[in-house]
Parts: sequence; structure tokens; C-alpha cells
Amino acid sequence: MVRAIALVTLLAGIATVAHAQSIDKPAPEIEFEGKDQNSDKDNWLLIERYRGRLLALYFWRTTSLESTEELKDMAEVYKKYKDKGLIVIPVCADPKDKYEDWQNANPTALGGFSRRLYSFRAFQAEYGIVAEPMVLLIDPRGIIRWRGHPNDQLERRIERLLELYPPPAGDDRLLAAKAREAQKLMDKGELGRAYTLASQLEKYTDENTPDNAKAITLKTTIETEAGKLLKDAIRLEQNGENAEAARIVAMISVRFDNGETDKDKQVQVAQDAAQEIGRMNGKLAMKEEIRDAVEAAKAEIKLDEAAELEEAELYEDALAIYEQMLLDFEDTDAEKDAKRAILRISRDKDIQKVIAARRADRMADRYLSIGEQYTRQRMYEEAREAYKTLLAEHPNSAAAKIAKQAIKDLPA
Repeated sequence: MVRAIALVTLLAGIATVAHAQSIDKPAPEIEFEGKDQNSDKDNWLLIERYRGRLLALYFWRTTSLESTEELKDMAEVYKKYKDKGLIVIPVCADPKDKYEDWQNANPTALGGFSRRLYSFRAFQAEYGIVAEPMVLLIDPRGIIRWRGHPNDQLERRIERLLELYPPPAGDDRLLAAKAREAQKLMDKGELGRAYTLASQLEKYTDENTPDNAKAITLKTTIETEAGKLLKDAIRLEQNGENAEAARIVAMISVRFDNGETDKDKQVQVAQDAAQEIGRMNGKLAMKEEIRDAVEAAKAEIKLDEAAELEEAELYEDALAIYEQMLLDFEDTDAEKDAKRAILRISRDKDIQKVIAARRADRMADRYLSIGEQYTRQRMYEEAREAYKTLLAEHPNSAAAKIAKQAIKDLPA
């Protein structure tokens, strides 16, 4: 058994090195066909579904005693941090029949999880899973922040990520503020921004709960108001006010797009707006107005997203959005806005201090993780060097306190 665990640890270490470049990068999206056990949607995207939460993917196999035994601990972790925005999903490597046979033989083993997946061939390729058990932690924006063994200080890592990247889904005050802001924006007639917030609220709240029902009701109300606004846009166009008509139909088509490819599942007012765009594009005088309005609506969403990240002091993530906008919106007002934002952030000394501190903390955490990996593999001298480097380069970090104790605990 010890030899088997050591082999799993070694393989996990190799995977960690081989896929180190994936840390702090967007998690590959995985599309599932067919209904999952908690939704009536036929096709769904894993990362998009859980955006706004800290997502822990736990990879296990029915033939791995260690990984099946860890299921109980993972369920406890989920229970402990669920209200703070954590979602834990066990992902079984085995095909459906083998998974179901094991589940029938162990009927209570997966009862502590609200979501379960199996047959993860897609994950093996996209995420480089070469051994079980393995955990991936993905932040609320879909960025991979950690991968490793579930016994590798998992709770400490979860707490750290909850601190660095607080999930909106776990913050009742933030959700209440978003609900108030959505209502206020709707009352002011800013239906696009109101709908975006209401959609976030629906995603960040658990299905079949009162808060989720309120979000859905709010979305429906905003959709009704958007339908009225669309009629106003048609009248504006008839009166020759092409620019304002284009702005409205573009806003509705972009902001109310739920990403569904099946027409039966698309938001009706978004379909109506797309139809009006097609009609208006038939007029030569309107083509350029429509094109610019659609680009402006898309850019507005990105600018709003970046502004929210800045408010949370996640400046590096905001910068990533601004920099991508330079590529996506060349020769537009949005490009100018992004350039100004990048320049503002680069010149703000206080912001630069925050960015430097977060980078230092991440680097310290990585040194700590490397030291702990070496320790698990009984490579004590290498572990000691990693801890010493951490202490030398980041003596005031939270990781440094842990490293000091870890050095004391290493065999002489």
C-alpha cells in the first residue's frame, strides 16, 4: 500500500511539473452532452456553470482504494466551505457502467455531493490527469490556481484562495448589493447592465432556492421591459434616428444573449433583436451603425467586468481584460478606453504596490508547494532548499510562517 501511494504521489508530482504552465491560466472548458442530474439543460459547460464559485474537481477511480477513501474527507471539506462559495465535484475516471456498479455497492459514498461526474476522458487530455486521487482548484473566474494531492494541505489552500479570490456566490452581502443594483439599473432604464447582474445572481445562487427564484423573476421582468424598448427602437429607426435605434437593438442582442445555440432555449427578446439587426442591415445606411453598436455593446461588458475586478483589487485580472481588448477592439473607442485604463494602472503607485504584493504572495505559495511536494517524496534536502528560498525572498509572507515550521519538522 505504501509503495502504491508513493507511486501515485510521484506521478502526481510529474503531472504537476509537466502542467505547471497551466497554473494561473484559464481552465479548459468541458462540454457535457445530455442532462446532468441537477438540471434540465441538455448541454452544459462545466467551467461556465460554476463561474462565481471556487470549484474543486476531485479526480478518483473506483479501483483506487486511496481515492475512494478520500471521498468522505472531500465531502467534509465541501460541507465546511459550501456556504463560502466552494463547490466540490467528484469526477470518476471509470466508464458509466463501472461507476454505477460501484455506486450501487456503496450507496452512501457520494451522498455528500450535489454534483457528480464520471468517465472523464476529456479531462485526462485537457487537464493532464495521470494519477488519482488528484484535486484541481479553479477560482471564480475560471482560472486554475492549484493542483495536487487531497492530503497536501487542501483546506489551507482552499482558505487561501477564498481569501485571495472571494467567490461572489459565497458573499450574501455582495449578492444582496447586486440585487439592489440590478433593480436600480432597471428603474433607470439601463436594462442591459441590469440583466447582466440579474443573470449573475441566477448563476451565483443555488437552483431551487428562494434567492434563485427571485433572480429568475427579476430577469423575466427585465426581458419584458427590453421587449418594450425594442419596439421603441423600431419607431426611432422609422423616424430616422438610426444611431439610437442601432444602439438599442445591439445592446439587447448582446446583453440578453444566453449563449444557447438551440433557438428554443434562447431568450426571446434577444432573438427578436437579432432579427431586427438582420432587417436593419438590409439598409445600406444602417450597416455601419449596427456594426459599431454591436462592438460597443460587447466592449461595454468587458469594461464593466474589468471595473468590477478593479473594485475587488484584482488588478492583474483587470489588466488581462484591458490587454485583450486592445486586440479585440482595434481602432475603436473601446481600444482607447482600454489603453487609458492600462496607463492609469501602470502609473498608480498604490495599485502597483497591491499588484507586487499579490505576485509575491503567489510566488511564496509556489515555493511552499514545491517544498511540500519534495517532503512527501522524502527528498528532504531539496525541500529544505525550497523553504529557505521562500524565507530569503518572501520573509514576511503568510507562507513563510509555515515554511519555518516545515524546516523544523524535516528529518535532520
